Amino acid sequence: MDIAYVLSLPERLVRAAAALLGGGLYVALDHGLPIAVRRTRLYQSTIDRLLRIVVEWVGGVRGVLPPDPVDAQTLAARKAVGNVIEAASVVRVGWSPLWLLAALADVMGGTRVYLRMLVLELKRDGVLAPDAEIASVQSLLDDLEATSGMLADTIDVPPLSVVELRKRIDELRRSAAALPVRGRISAILGEIDHGTRANGRSLIDNAPLIAGSARRAGAQMTDAYIVDHYRAVLRALDAEGPQAFAVRTIGPYARAAVNHLRPATPSRTQDAARWLRGRRPTPGPAPVTSDDRAT
Repeated sequence: MDIAYVLSLPERLVRAAAALLGGGLYVALDHGLPIAVRRTRLYQSTIDRLLRIVVEWVGGVRGVLPPDPVDAQTLAARKAVGNVIEAASVVRVGWSPLWLLAALADVMGGTRVYLRMLVLELKRDGVLAPDAEIASVQSLLDDLEATSGMLADTIDVPPLSVVELRKRIDELRRSAAALPVRGRISAILGEIDHGTRANGRSLIDNAPLIAGSARRAGAQMTDAYIVDHYRAVLRALDAEGPQAFAVRTIGPYARAAVNHLRPATPSRTQDAARWLRGRRPTPGPAPVTSDDRAT
């Protein structure tokens, strides 16, 4: 057996494990968590990007995960720098600003979706006029979500070039300029109060109807963003069968893991061992001894 291949086995086993275990975990989370959860900034920062690095960069699995404008190797470098910044922040202030900003962005995004459903329920109950719009609240939540999300991404995967850094700073400035000031918040509160008074009743008078609308909006949001996901997964399992479903979802990662163990598959360790073996000096002729001269 080629000694270079034997020396490369530890690397090959690590890459095979990254492809199989990382891919298996990705599939489990992809089907076990609703897409609304997987799209959150907190999930992206703590799990999704790390899995992409493990599966694509370490495991060498290509073309299976959803496409991303940033390749896995660049993402790994940016993530490493971001981890240093985050660790320094934890040591300095005792908590992670990344988690706080990511959670804030997710809360704003979830509130925006819930508000849209709540407005529909309020119109149905007659609390709001059919043509009423609360656009200022939607705009406020959009701005807060965009700014906090951008800050979280800047900490998690910071730009590595001056050009990218300047571009990110300009984007943050534009987002910060749209954040709420006292006059904007007052206008939003007035807009909500005006909308509820359109039917001749005050906000307090409408409280029972608003509570009922809020409960129904929450139930609709749960059904649309959580229950529907599991219905779709169960339908796919029922239609394909467990074995075919597993082959389709886990198969690419298993094939990549097996491919890493084939001697024909390139390996950095194997290439380095062969290069060093080729650099060794060729043994010269044996030295002539006194006995050899005598003969």
